[in-house]
Amino acid sequence: MAESAALARVAALARQIEEAEMSLARHVAAASAVIADLRRELAAAEHAAADEPVLALNTLSPLLPELVRLVFALLPADSRLRCRQVCRAWRAFLAERRLWQVCDLSAASSVARPRTPALLLAACAQAGDQLRSLDVSGWRQLPFAVLLRVVRANSESLLELRAGGCTLEGGGAPTPPQLEALLKAAPRLSLLAADAQARPAAAQQLLSRGGVFAPLHLSSLAVSCATLAGLQVEHEPVQLLAAAGAHASLEALELTGAELSEAAVARALAEGLPRLRMLSLAGCRLAPDTALPQLSRLLSPSSALRELRLSDQPLLFEGEAVASFCAALRAAPLHALRLHNLGLWRAMEEAMAVLDACAGHASLRLLAITQPATTAAARARVGRALAALLAGGGLEELAVDGCHLHDEGAEPLFRALPGSGLRRLSCTNNFVSPRCAAEAVLPAVRACGTLLLLRVNPGADDAWLGGGAVVEALADAEALVRARGETD
Repeated sequence: MAESAALARVAALARQIEEAEMSLARHVAAASAVIADLRRELAAAEHAAADEPVLALNTLSPLLPELVRLVFALLPADSRLRCRQVCRAWRAFLAERRLWQVCDLSAASSVARPRTPALLLAACAQAGDQLRSLDVSGWRQLPFAVLLRVVRANSESLLELRAGGCTLEGGGAPTPPQLEALLKAAPRLSLLAADAQARPAAAQQLLSRGGVFAPLHLSSLAVSCATLAGLQVEHEPVQLLAAAGAHASLEALELTGAELSEAAVARALAEGLPRLRMLSLAGCRLAPDTALPQLSRLLSPSSALRELRLSDQPLLFEGEAVASFCAALRAAPLHALRLHNLGLWRAMEEAMAVLDACAGHASLRLLAITQPATTAAARARVGRALAALLAGGGLEELAVDGCHLHDEGAEPLFRALPGSGLRRLSCTNNFVSPRCAAEAVLPAVRACGTLLLLRVNPGADDAWLGGGAVVEALADAEALVRARGETD
């Protein structure tokens, strides 16, 4: 008897599971159909009056309310705002505030229309004062007053604000006073993810996350030390770098005008930033005998560093330390290397060693060099080295703006372009002649099917070298690549 009861129970449970699966399948199929209807009917609704019932309310009736809510929640913010204009029924359904508590207007979101302050205000207004999470990562030229207004309107509910990679209107990354204003406007914030630009003392305060800055998670920090105001060379650079290394979320550090020539500072630079993915040193005081060995350590195969930018440091690549730097560079997992105004061609053998280390590099995808070549022999040698670099394959983007290659350097570079796999090339202000433009540049561009972005037009400043013929030929080359990119 007990065995029969158990078997009956098993059979009953099996029937219940089968019925539940069939019910779920019906709801999923209905949800998929409504999502397809949403896309079709929204297009039609754009041509109808705001309150015209383009889609009847009973179209939603096959779905459970929670599934309807899920359908709307999966739409990006701009689409939901347009849905409110379809009919009164949709407007009423979308009046539910919890559908708007998470607002993603980041550059990575699927928002179709241009991200504008009006869109930000409209989307956040639907949450009333119950907005919990706001993402404006990757915005360009976002007015700070608008962002602060939204934060203040949701001061008691906002828990997360993500603004990494966001630049403010007219000012680049947020400053410490602006970050402080955001944090004070929303005292319940548990996370503020952002970039920042600061002077050394303020930067160290941000990195330490003391006081009001406790919720701050910096992803990128630009520190200007140009006048060394409030910065003692013997100690504070080391403390700043130590604080940067201890800030777990920091991935990018830009130092401008810093004193980094002391051995202790150079060691802190190499040893104290294990998680850093991008390092930029612009106009910093670097001694080749101390800086290059430490940069070599920073480029170890196990390093997290993916991009290195060095600029405005004359004669950095000179001396015996260049060889060890090149050896480290070959094995480093770098994706991008930018070298600007380093006096690179003054020590030609060392410069060629650096380019040779980049040729055939396993992971390097972008190389940018800005350094005028002053003699015909130097230009020809640089051109041949760049051609060998392209022949090595792997490189996707090359920028040699302002290298003054002339025909001697430009011809070998462009003749190596077909078959290189290069996708982006910027080669402005290199003073090529009409003959070079017609016989080297244009044919190479036509033959390089992978090239999707090209900047070669020298502009009016080069009218003395071939005049309009050069400008026209190079403009034709740019137009050819532009058309190819639009087709793809």
